[in-house]
Amino acid sequence: MRECVIIGAGEVNRKKLSEFKNTFIIAADGGYVTLTKIKKKPDVLIGDFDSLEEAGIHEDMLEGKGFEIYRLPCEKDETDILAAIKHALKLGYDQFHIFGGTGDRVDHMMANIQCLIYLANLNCKACLYGKDFEIKIIKNEKITYASNTKGTISILCIGDEAKGVTLTGLKYPLEHVTLRNDFPIGVSNEFFGMESSIQVENGVLLLIHYDSKK
Repeated sequence: MRECVIIGAGEVNRKKLSEFKNTFIIAADGGYVTLTKIKKKPDVLIGDFDSLEEAGIHEDMLEGKGFEIYRLPCEKDETDILAAIKHALKLGYDQFHIFGGTGDRVDHMMANIQCLIYLANLNCKACLYGKDFEIKIIKNEKITYASNTKGTISILCIGDEAKGVTLTGLKYPLEHVTLRNDFPIGVSNEFFGMESSIQVENGVLLLIHYDSKK
C-alpha cells in the first residue's frame, strides 16, 4: 500500500506525526501553519486558503517554497481535507494518516469521520488521529491488535445495522451479534494484554481507540 499523511488545521499529535518519516505529505489549508511550526514542509498544499490568510499567510508568500500549490474556491462542495484525499487518490495513494482533523468543532470532526467512510467504501485504509485517540472505520472486514495494545476502544455501528460482529481478546467479548446505530453497547471496551480482533461480516463500524498512556 502507498501511504500519505494529510494535515488539517486542527491540533496535531506531534509525537505520532513524527513516526511518519519520508512519507508524502499534503497540507490542507491551515495544516501548512502547523507544519511550519514543526519545521516541516508539505509536498502539496491544497485548500481555499481562508485559514492561511487568517494566519497572515498569503499565496504570493508561498512561491518558490518547493511544493505544489492548488488553490480552491471558497464556495465549494468539498472540505479541504476531502479535496486533499481526492488529490492523493489521483496520485495512487491508498493508505491515509489524517492529522489536525479533530478538535473543538464537532461538525468538522464528523465531516472527517465521513471522509473515513468515503475511503472505506473505496477499500482504502485510513486513520484519523486526535491528541490522545485514533479513529478508524472498518467495513466487512477484520482488524487485529497486538497483545501490547493498551487503553480503551469503543466499537459503534455506522449505518442501520452491523451484522456478524465478533470481538475477541477484549475485556467484553462478543460473538456474531448485530449492532445497531441506536444502542451504543460497544462504548469503552478494554485491551488487557492479549492479541485481540474486531470483525464485522456485513456493515460498517466506527472504532475509537484511546491509549492509556496519556
